[in-house]
Amino acid sequence: MGGSARVYQDKVVVTNPGELPERLHVADLSRDHPSMPRNPRLATAAYQLGLIENWGTGTVRVLEACHQQGLQPPIFESGPSGFKVTLFRDKLTSADSLRARGLSESQIAGVQFVVREGRITNKQYRELSPMSDEAARRELNELVEKGLLRREGSGRSVFYIIVGATS
Repeated sequence: MGGSARVYQDKVVVTNPGELPERLHVADLSRDHPSMPRNPRLATAAYQLGLIENWGTGTVRVLEACHQQGLQPPIFESGPSGFKVTLFRDKLTSADSLRARGLSESQIAGVQFVVREGRITNKQYRELSPMSDEAARRELNELVEKGLLRREGSGRSVFYIIVGATS
């Protein structure tokens, strides 16, 4: 029986029927820990082929990469049915993640609207959280300055998209 990966809107859950080695605990995975490969010959071959960099560093590097991208840290779980890792997909779908970046509730609603709809105009932003045209422009510009949204178009045809998206 092999592992599986389930993809949800906000996360990816990877499971494996294997358990952690007896002397290794979930808490150890977030710091430097000894490598305990189940199959040392396979691990050595993978290392020599350049498929892995080091033994025992993968989980720490995953945690660091999530932190660098502003993503929620993954959840590692080990139990009698196997090992499970939950990776959260997008820093822009979690209100807590956006709040931690200093966004107001109206800005959170605006970013989540763009994630769902692909773009937002000043008028649409004002419909989400009633405010003046100038206040909406100021909040949208803050989202641009924070590197979350990109402004497209000019004049009355201005709209905002997620940074990295194509218009």
